[in-house]
Amino acid sequence: MNKKSLLGISMNIFLLVISSLIVFVQNKYFIQYIGIAELGLVSLFYQILAYMLILEAGLATAAASSLYKPLAEKNNKRVAEVMYTVRKFYKRIVLLMLLCGIAFSVFLPFFLHDIEMNIWILIYWLIYLVGGSLSYLKMQYVVLMNADQKFNTVNLVTGINLILTRILQLVIIVIFHSLLFFILATLIQVAFDYIFFKYYFTKYYKNINELIKVSQPTDKSVKNLVKNLFWHRTAAAVINSTSLILISLFVSLAQAGLYASYMLVITFFNQVTVAIAKVLTPIIGKFAATHEKDIIYIRYKTMQILFLYISSTTLLTT
Repeated sequence: MNKKSLLGISMNIFLLVISSLIVFVQNKYFIQYIGIAELGLVSLFYQILAYMLILEAGLATAAASSLYKPLAEKNNKRVAEVMYTVRKFYKRIVLLMLLCGIAFSVFLPFFLHDIEMNIWILIYWLIYLVGGSLSYLKMQYVVLMNADQKFNTVNLVTGINLILTRILQLVIIVIFHSLLFFILATLIQVAFDYIFFKYYFTKYYKNINELIKVSQPTDKSVKNLVKNLFWHRTAAAVINSTSLILISLFVSLAQAGLYASYMLVITFFNQVTVAIAKVLTPIIGKFAATHEKDIIYIRYKTMQILFLYISSTTLLTT
C-alpha cells in the first residue's frame, strides 16, 4: 500500500476511535437524563432507516464501478452521463424513502410497548426520516469523489462532521435533556455534508457539472449493476438490521436500548473493517478498471487474504 492509502486508513481509524468513545459516553448520559426506553426508540428509528437502504439497492457501488474507467481516461462526457443517471436515481430514492417512512408511521405504535404513542414520537420519527432521506442527496458527489481517488477528503470531512455532531448531541443531553434537540442535531450534520460536497463539486468539477446540466441519456450500465446488487443489499439489511427491530416489536424498547448499548463494541470492530474498506475499495476499483484480468485476479487474492485476516482478528477479539 502507498502512503496515501496508509494515511487514509490511519485517519479513518483515528476518527472512528474518537467518534466511538463519544458514543460510549453519550449513551451513558442519554440513559441517565433521557431514558433507556428513549434510547431504544432512537435505535429503532436508526434500524428502520437502515432497512430502507434496500431502496438504495447498491447504487453507490454500481455508480462507482461505472466511473473508475472514464475518470482514469479523463472522459468527462462519459462521467457526466453516469452522474446524470446517479443524480436522477438518488432523487427518486429520497422520494421513495420519504413515502415509505410516512407509510410506516401507521405501524409505529406496534413497536412501542413501554412508551405511549403520542404526537411527539411521530414528530421525532418524521425528523429522523427527513434527515436520513435527505442525506442521500450528497451521495452523488461522494461517489464521484471516491471514484476519483479523493476518498481521504470525503472521509475526513464526514468523520469530523460526525464527531462534532456527536459532541453537540452530548451537550444537548447533559444541558437540555431534550430528545427533540438531540434528533434535530442530525439535520445540522446532513445540511453541512450536503453544502460542503456540493460546493466542492461545483468548484473542482466545473466541466462535468456543465455537461450534466445538458440532458444526458440514462446510463444502462448503472441500471444493470443496480439490478445485480439488489439482493446483496437486501441480504445485508436483513442480517444487520433485524435483531433490534424484533426486540422492539416483541419485547420492549428498554430491552432494545440495552441491546443497542451492548452492541457498541461489536459495532466498533465491524466499523474498523469498514474504515479500511473505505480506502481500499476506490483504489482497487481504479486498479481493476485500468489493468488486465490476470493482474486483477492476483490483486484480488491478496485483498481476500487481507480481509480474511482482518475478519479473523475481529472475531477473536469480540
